[in-house]
Amino acid sequence: MYNKGRPYAPSEIASDPLYAAPTDKEERHAKEAKQARHCAIMMTLPTIKCTKKNLKRYKRVRVEYGHKQDIINYIQGVYTPNKALDYFYGTLTDKERRSKQQLISK
Repeated sequence: MYNKGRPYAPSEIASDPLYAAPTDKEERHAKEAKQARHCAIMMTLPTIKCTKKNLKRYKRVRVEYGHKQDIINYIQGVYTPNKALDYFYGTLTDKERRSKQQLISK
């Protein structure tokens, strides 16, 4: 009886060819069939490569300290931050204005 594959087969049917050890040819055939089934299953399953949302990356923008100090001194006078931005940078879009305000305030 082939104990590796069927260890709990009763002794009455031990001589049955069903429970005998497989030949090399049968083992190879069974292995190839198993691999084919596995490949067929894996081909049909959808794959999801990335399920996580990427983290936001912040870039540090360097500003010359002297230029920043000039703007701060201008604001400490009688001018508002918006007027200071207009004076130093001219006309800016909303996005550029917001980024310049953040650079000055930090």
